[in-house]
Amino acid sequence: MQNDSSTADSDTIITETPQKRTKILSFVRRTSKLKVTDETALKTHGKQYLLDLPRDNSPLSVQKGYKLDVNSAFGMDSEHATEQAVSAKIVMEIGCGMGDQIIYAAENDKRTKFLGVEVYLPGIARIIKRASEKSLTNIKLANADATDLITAINDRQLDEVWVFFPDPWHKNKHKKRRLLTADFAKSLVPKLKPNGILRIATDNADYAKFIRTSLDSVTQLKPTSTDRFAGRLVTAFERKASVRGDVVFEVEYVINTSLMSN
Repeated sequence: MQNDSSTADSDTIITETPQKRTKILSFVRRTSKLKVTDETALKTHGKQYLLDLPRDNSPLSVQKGYKLDVNSAFGMDSEHATEQAVSAKIVMEIGCGMGDQIIYAAENDKRTKFLGVEVYLPGIARIIKRASEKSLTNIKLANADATDLITAINDRQLDEVWVFFPDPWHKNKHKKRRLLTADFAKSLVPKLKPNGILRIATDNADYAKFIRTSLDSVTQLKPTSTDRFAGRLVTAFERKASVRGDVVFEVEYVINTSLMSN
């Protein structure tokens, strides 16, 4: 089993090859070819930024039974860690794409640690390139299925989880692929600290309704705000939505501390 704080030997992670999985995925696997500059960044800086995760039957799986200590991954348990580092917030962004949000957040809040989860290797490589160019040290990345990674993360380690503009899977036959279900939220609850926050944004009205219906049923979470999160960058997704005349729906859920053990 890998050490919780270990990072990847990036020389071995260059392209994606699709493999069969039996569970329903919230994403589509694609074979990806990296741009030369992104591949170089992955080889050169991957070890600094990319978590080395043990796998099961897929390059994006996380080995069953593996436990990820996020504090350790960021070096927060090191004997050389400062008091400020030990008490730093940890934010996980699921589906960070090419990294606009996570790079923006990490650059503007260097005291907070950001864990980015992305299934597409070109996105991971691009984020590594951008983070290394800015010499950011408060980012770690996981090239993994978010549902597997959440299962692996030790309890009570995350201050916030961000899911901005997830795939809405708008066709009826594909709605089973939606990430933000009640079961997903229930798996996330124990990973959040007391008063931990789940922030969501979508430009799909049907998905927004689905999210509220699903997550409002999770008693350990309580919706507290539908205002725009000030720390969220206006992304390409949001600009496209604005051009189409679509409304961006946003909701914030907070852990209901009185029900955390339920």
